[in-house]
Amino acid sequence: MWLHVLAVLFAVFAGGEPVAQGGRAVVVADTASVRIDRENHRIPIWLRAHQDTVRGVRIQLAQIRKRSGEQITLPYEITPERADIYPEEFGQFFTLSFQPADVQKLLPGEYEISLFISAENAPSEVRQLRFSIPAPPDRPPLLERAIAWTRETLLVLAWSTLEMLSSLFLIAFVVWFFVLAWRGRNSIHVAPIANETGESGELDGIAAGIDDLLMVKLQEIAEIMKQDYVLRPDQEFQREADREVQTKLVSQTGAALTFELQSIGDISVGPVKLPLGRLVTLLLKVFGGNYVSGALQKYGGQNKLVLLLEERPPIFAFRENSSYFEANWPSEDLQEGSLAQGVPHVVEELAYRLTLKLAQDPGTQNWQAFRFFLHGKMAFSDYRQNPTRLDRLRDAVECWQSCVKLDLHFVEAHYYLGLAHDIEGKTEDALYRYKKFIQLSPSTMAAQSHLKLAGLYWNKFKDEENALKELDKANKKNPNLAEAYNLRGIIYAKNKDYDGEVELYEKAIKLSHRKPDPIYYYNLSVSKYYLTEFDAAQQAGETALRLFGDKRTRELLQTMGWIHNQKARLLAERNLEDAQQDECARAVGYFEAALHEDPRSQPVLLGLGRALRGCNRLEMAELIQRRHLRLYPQYFEGYQEIALTLEAQGANKALVKRFRAVADVLKDTQLLRNVVELERRLPRKDVSPEQVALHSAVLGGMCHRYYGEYDKAKRFFSQFLKTQTGDKPHYLAAESLHSFGETLVRLKRAEDAIQVLRQAASLYADGQTYSRATCWLLLGDIFVILEKEEDADRSFQLAAADFVKSKLNRLASDAYVKDAKLLMSLHAKTKQESYSQRAREVCNRAIQLNTTNYEAFHVKGNTFYELGRDSEAIPEFEKALEINYNLPGAHYNLGLSYYYLGEYETAIEKFQAAVKLKQNYADPKSQNLPDPYYWLTQSFYKLGRFDDAVACLRRLVNLFPTSTKYINMLGEALSRCGLYDQAAAEFRRALVFDRENVQALNNLASLYADRGANLKEAFALALKALRVGKRSGSNKKTLAEIRLTLGWLCYCREQTRRAILLLENALAYSLEEPKHHARLAYAYERHSVLLGESPTREAFCEKAQMQWRVVASLSENGQWGKIATEHLNHQNPGGV
Repeated sequence: MWLHVLAVLFAVFAGGEPVAQGGRAVVVADTASVRIDRENHRIPIWLRAHQDTVRGVRIQLAQIRKRSGEQITLPYEITPERADIYPEEFGQFFTLSFQPADVQKLLPGEYEISLFISAENAPSEVRQLRFSIPAPPDRPPLLERAIAWTRETLLVLAWSTLEMLSSLFLIAFVVWFFVLAWRGRNSIHVAPIANETGESGELDGIAAGIDDLLMVKLQEIAEIMKQDYVLRPDQEFQREADREVQTKLVSQTGAALTFELQSIGDISVGPVKLPLGRLVTLLLKVFGGNYVSGALQKYGGQNKLVLLLEERPPIFAFRENSSYFEANWPSEDLQEGSLAQGVPHVVEELAYRLTLKLAQDPGTQNWQAFRFFLHGKMAFSDYRQNPTRLDRLRDAVECWQSCVKLDLHFVEAHYYLGLAHDIEGKTEDALYRYKKFIQLSPSTMAAQSHLKLAGLYWNKFKDEENALKELDKANKKNPNLAEAYNLRGIIYAKNKDYDGEVELYEKAIKLSHRKPDPIYYYNLSVSKYYLTEFDAAQQAGETALRLFGDKRTRELLQTMGWIHNQKARLLAERNLEDAQQDECARAVGYFEAALHEDPRSQPVLLGLGRALRGCNRLEMAELIQRRHLRLYPQYFEGYQEIALTLEAQGANKALVKRFRAVADVLKDTQLLRNVVELERRLPRKDVSPEQVALHSAVLGGMCHRYYGEYDKAKRFFSQFLKTQTGDKPHYLAAESLHSFGETLVRLKRAEDAIQVLRQAASLYADGQTYSRATCWLLLGDIFVILEKEEDADRSFQLAAADFVKSKLNRLASDAYVKDAKLLMSLHAKTKQESYSQRAREVCNRAIQLNTTNYEAFHVKGNTFYELGRDSEAIPEFEKALEINYNLPGAHYNLGLSYYYLGEYETAIEKFQAAVKLKQNYADPKSQNLPDPYYWLTQSFYKLGRFDDAVACLRRLVNLFPTSTKYINMLGEALSRCGLYDQAAAEFRRALVFDRENVQALNNLASLYADRGANLKEAFALALKALRVGKRSGSNKKTLAEIRLTLGWLCYCREQTRRAILLLENALAYSLEEPKHHARLAYAYERHSVLLGESPTREAFCEKAQMQWRVVASLSENGQWGKIATEHLNHQNPGGV
């Protein structure tokens, strides 16, 4: 704290002559001048005894006068009144005091005071004392006084603030020290690792970096352990009970793992040195902690890292635990023999083992299982943040499967694996894992698993009995699990027990009040709707809307629409027209918002038609209801609604009657009986042609939409067409023809479908833009199948325009993407850049309408890629993957772009991502798919990573052991690694599965030719490959590769002319391969030697030099580049 010292200044008067009497003497203060004013109105008087004690000393004021002699009378006081003075002491002070008011009355000047000093055992004395009163200072102006006062006030405030901040800083500093020490109880403090290998230099540096590496690894593990991903991000309604349950699922040390990354030393602040390091050390010793020390050792060819963990308790505890951990390498798990390269691997192992030692019930003691578990959680986290990352979900599943293989009793791994299988849709696997988890797990965690099992039983199997049993178990173990009450309410809804359902939803809402879940409010709103409590339903629905925010669902919007529809109906019964109109308007708003999410939704179309009629928007209501009849001809409500709308419009009463008659027939819940009844009425004579047309249209639609009996639907629609004899089309002509066209497409009668759909599109009214757009879209798909690209282009454009008119921008964007793909196919056929340019413009329009249309970005990227503009294609592919990572084609194209730009590392990542996302890329049966494995191996070759290529292809061959394609690729990779015998064995293995495999024949012949062995067999294999290739119709590049092999074999057999002929003809298909140019150069050189002194010798020498220059440019730093440089420098023709 701050110490304040007040310095008091006073005047001391010394001097005077002693007065002797009886051996005693008193020395009195001198008459020096003293200044007095309103602040200083006291005069000190000091008396001292020389030899003997003077008793009863008193002082009295005799008189006061000015220097001029004028006498003045002032009240005064002298303290003390009487005192004894001892010679051995300092003396005695007396104080002469005046009243401040009296002093202020005196004029400035010099004054004299006569003091009468008396004592009991000493003679009396009179002494003179002078004092002065100064003149008052000049009073400064008001502004200066104000400035001075402000300055003084600010200084006081600043000083007070500084004092307060200093105090707070000191308090915070002390608290920080204690918190640091308290957390240190569960912290790991890593000391520098000693180098005990007996070697210095580089090993000292390696040992010095191990502690940092260990701390970083421990911190990574701790960060993963802090996280939990049991629930979806949109279902994070965690109450205290849920949070308590879930934190037990995450293995942690009591207060999580924290680390002292470096020792804290003393800090100097100016001349002051703060001993922070010693203070922290002292506090850590008081509170305890975990201390790791170790040594790096080496015994012959064996390396060892030994760590000592000391679990030091607080100073008042008694037990201290010590544990040793060591890792040796090389070993079975770690083949790396280098000490430096093996350190990261063993540090990771020891970090996991340390964590398992310190963690509270981690669930396993197998560090490898624990590592797989945490890596699976990281992958699962990536998937949760971006649900399109299906590759990360598969990675998580693989990690957790490896985890349970290593430790079958690791309960948390079973739970997470069940969760992942549930997401994948593998219900049986998920059930097994959840049951295994319940079997192994403690009671605190089983509630969540019972809940998951109940969800599977209900959602996948509709098994009400087992679902309720599991919910009972979940509630018994954790009665505060809100989701269990919500699921039970959903099950009760099946039995229409709405009162019980409402009670359960309200219980779930109450339990989730801290982080409410909008699903609970939505379910409550639906239950209240069926209980006809529309105000309560509206309130719950509005709460759900607020909680959902921008992620509101179509189901919630349509529920709100129906609530306002029912409220409007009640108001209409009470003849409150204005209020009814308002409710209908609100219902229309909700239904239209829902219709933008799904323009084919049956409840939305039905409710919107009714709400529009309530708002007196009869024409729009009629168009919506006609769409409903086309899409859902089996619902009687649609016919009832359109009859009411037509009646409100004053339409033909006969037409209204016919619709009501159909509705009466369809009211029966047995649809098959309804179809039979309508079909029975068709041949009756008393049925009018208009009724026959309507019944035929309804029957055709029902057979097409509901039953899937397309032949029967075609018969009914054909009968409908027979009734259309006049100029005026039937009321439902456009809708019926549209459905008829869809039926013909199902029956694969494309030409007939085109004619019918064109007629339907021409009959649609201007307000039926959505139906007409879907008609054009279907026509475009048919034209694409028939390869009528121009008609397809026009149809897609018309469809997009109609979708835009309907304000369905998402569907319009999709239509433009289809058109762009069509244009890109035309570009591939014709190689005309104009198609690619048009496709790019169409993609831009699609992106403007829907900025999240990843297909538009993908196709736009392809427009650049096909033109070789890879640097412009890459950003478009990246944007597509940002929106939807699950696009293997985009990953593949992106990999190719990076490959052609020479960024092989990034290309490898993209090809590997494509393979992960689309497993059948590797399936040899998938002939039409691109093969990223070929480009993946080529990227490995470019980086010189031949071992990685071999490892990748070995895994592939193990998956497809009979695939000659991948066996050949493995053989080529082995030959690049210099493993020629293994490569030859793979090529022979391919020939076992396919004796006439052109690629295997040529590869084996080329391998023999390169090695200069088995040349006769190689020549026969190459000739067979050429013969089979011609017969099977192999492409020109494959035949050129065979001729290159034959040409080199002819060179080896000294058939130079034939070698040159074959190599020259084949080189056009492998201009980027330096080896083939080098072979041709060798052939030219040898032929020039054989020509001797012929005039053409110089020409062949020049050709050889030209080929060597090409080789040097293609392989500047490679092996062939060095050979070419050697030949160019020495110009030594004829050498091989």
